[in-house]
Amino acid sequence: MDKTPIAFYNGSENVVSSHGDNVLATYKHIHSPIPRVDPEFYNNNGVNMMLIFSQDDEKGLQSHYRGSLQFFRNIPYAMDITAYGVSKASGLKHVMDLYPEAKTYAFGDGKNDLPMAEVVDQFVAMGNAADDVKTVANFVTTTNAERGIINGLRHYGLDSDSNNGD
Repeated sequence: MDKTPIAFYNGSENVVSSHGDNVLATYKHIHSPIPRVDPEFYNNNGVNMMLIFSQDDEKGLQSHYRGSLQFFRNIPYAMDITAYGVSKASGLKHVMDLYPEAKTYAFGDGKNDLPMAEVVDQFVAMGNAADDVKTVANFVTTTNAERGIINGLRHYGLDSDSNNGD
């Protein structure tokens, strides 16, 4: 029986344990190159996040690892897996503690971005975002392929053109 492919991410690279239809569909969906295969990567490298390439809900895994891992379904072909309590929001909180007076913004398109909406001053959903993400956004910008980040920054007067008086 084949094992379900997993991607391992750390601060310098990401690799996949194997290729398969869900792996190909995932990287096509996110417009990224398919990483190299290294099924033993986790043995010799730190891992900050994993993706499990499956269209199943993996309820058994979620139940088994409750309290130590958390799962976020972002796209139909894969789920993010992080250590329990670790998310984009927890990373933002760390930076925000260093700069408590800074106005904060975050951009998101997937369900794993929802926790950020709870901690920043302004949450921007990408035009290609899931409906749940758009619902909690302060502003919905254009898609990532249509310069969504730039347009979102411009909306808040944060782009270089706005700051240069152009």
